[in-house]
Amino acid sequence: MFEWISKNLRVAHLAGLATLSVPATVVGQIGPTPVAPANFDPSDVYFQGYLAKRDAEKLEQAGDFIGASEKLAMANKLIESVKTYFPAWKPEMVGGALSQNHENLSRLFSKTKEQRENQRNVVAELEGGATQTGELIDPGHDVLPLTP
Repeated sequence: MFEWISKNLRVAHLAGLATLSVPATVVGQIGPTPVAPANFDPSDVYFQGYLAKRDAEKLEQAGDFIGASEKLAMANKLIESVKTYFPAWKPEMVGGALSQNHENLSRLFSKTKEQRENQRNVVAELEGGATQTGELIDPGHDVLPLTP
């Protein structure tokens, strides 16, 4: 049947050859399998957390409490991942770093909140002044409501 189609239809013959040659080229192009990426080393992840903690200390000394809190949160996340995925890797060191990061974050919380509030006030001043909420007062017995 293929011979009849190839004699009568020249295009079908070319399509048949192309179909037969595709698997051969695909098989011919397959080389050695790529090397799988190395597993993450917990010491590398912990070291990245340590570097983030050190950067947070520098930011705190410079007065950037918001940046320091963000860096500490990132360091905490990295060290938490070591604790989660590699629980047997130096648990005392990981636990100590986590508790120290939590202490630093709680210590920076009020300073960070104050700095964010100051930044909001600066932005509000640039936009026309800080918005203030209205105060409700209790009208006296003889006071009537305003009518439009």
